[in-house]
This record gives sequence, structure tokens and C-alpha cells, in this order.
Amino acid sequence: MHNSLELIIQDYDSMCNIFPTIFRGSARAWYNNLEPNSIVGFIDLCAKLVARFGTNIPRKKAFTQLFNVAQEEGEFTRAYLRRFNAEMFKVEELVEPVTLEALIRGAREHAIWRKLYVLPNRSFSKVKQFMENHIQVEATSLLWNGPPCFHKDNQC
Repeated sequence: MHNSLELIIQDYDSMCNIFPTIFRGSARAWYNNLEPNSIVGFIDLCAKLVARFGTNIPRKKAFTQLFNVAQEEGEFTRAYLRRFNAEMFKVEELVEPVTLEALIRGAREHAIWRKLYVLPNRSFSKVKQFMENHIQVEATSLLWNGPPCFHKDNQC
């Protein structure tokens, strides 16, 4: 089985005919509009495909860009954490202390970040536990008091 798999992979002529069958959308249109005989082999096809669509690949972000994620006015902690996590997964190389600093600085509520700054031996697990507890407090407060009021005169 292993030898036959190598044979298939090394058969670039076949790959050149089979590979384009998976193209969809703009890749299919691009391939269909190529000049006849403009592809000399599978390696050439791959190189032209990357040259054409390589810029469509989302670039990973630098960890410092996490400092741009901040809790918005009226945004609950749960929603903020979801947004922060989504941005965190776009970062190429996470540096834990810097990531935690960005998460804490982005928290809008002073009570959160004041307590997190003095948290001894800060780690993702400790900060996560603290934030989950705060989310529970927010949810309970919402049940008892209703949605928060964001008007300047507190007239809701």
C-alpha cells in the first residue's frame, strides 16, 4: 500500500489533472481562464496558484495587537472574553505574561483589573477562574437588577 501511495504522489502528470478538480469559486474561474499549455507541470501549477492566491491567506497577528482589544462600553465580560479569545487565536506566538497584561488592561471595569493586578502568581488558569467568577456575578446581578443603565443621568 505504501509503495502505491508513493507512486501516485510522484505521478505529477496525474496530479496536474486531478488537483484542479477540487477548485471552487474564484480558483475554478482562474484555472478555467488560464491560457492553454501555460502550465508545464504540477510544480508549475502549484507555484502559479500560490502566486495568484497567496495574498488571500490571512496573516497571523503580532501578540502586541492584543492590546487593541478592549471591553466596550456596556459590553459584558463574557462577550469581551469571547472577542479576546478570538483575537488570541489569530496571534502567531503568544507570550503568556504579555497576553495576560493585554487581557487585564482591556477590561473596562476597574474592579476587575484592580483585583487582577494584585493577583499573586498570575497565570491563565487563575485569571480565567477569576473572570468566570465575575461573569457569574454579572449574570446574577442582571437577574436581580435588570440590564445596566448607560445613560449619563441614570434615567433608564
